[in-house]
Amino acid sequence: EEALGPPDPQTVGVLPFLVDGDSIYQPLRLGLANMLTTDLALVRQFRMVERVQLSALLEELRLPSDLVDPSTAAQTGRLLGAARMVLGTVSIPSEDRTRMSSSIVVGSGEILEPFQETGDLSDLFDLEKELAIRTAESLGYQLTEAEIQRIRQNVPANLASFLSFSRGLMAEDAGDFEAAEQQKLAIIQRA
Repeated sequence: EEALGPPDPQTVGVLPFLVDGDSIYQPLRLGLANMLTTDLALVRQFRMVERVQLSALLEELRLPSDLVDPSTAAQTGRLLGAARMVLGTVSIPSEDRTRMSSSIVVGSGEILEPFQETGDLSDLFDLEKELAIRTAESLGYQLTEAEIQRIRQNVPANLASFLSFSRGLMAEDAGDFEAAEQQKLAIIQRA
């Protein structure tokens, strides 16, 4: 099931984040991956793998997204025609600072130098924005000030709304479109 031709060096995929912390935050694995994908798409330098396409492939491979490692990330990238895949992690301990990190896996399975941002849970969106900027730079792109501002302005209303959005993505991936619609309504009510 190899993709046709070699992976495109400008095509990037963002795998679901690994979330370490209270189970209430588990839906962020899809929400943060979606946000990072959207932020990198704002750069327009990269062609981003769509979340639905990535989710379908992970399901077809019967690969739980929380078990993706560099070698399976590289394999997934090759199947999707992406030369580089981003593996993200967020740790939200109950009594310590929130840590968010990401690594870029190239087609060979090699990991480019990972980086990490740390702050309070209330800084979650700022942490993701810094991660997006550093990821774009690690992918070899020098952002303009306008691109940095677009990324920093792409922020959800609040964490509760973002959790509802993330739960909606999980429901959608599970084929439960009614639950996904209910999460959309919850977002509207919280906004």
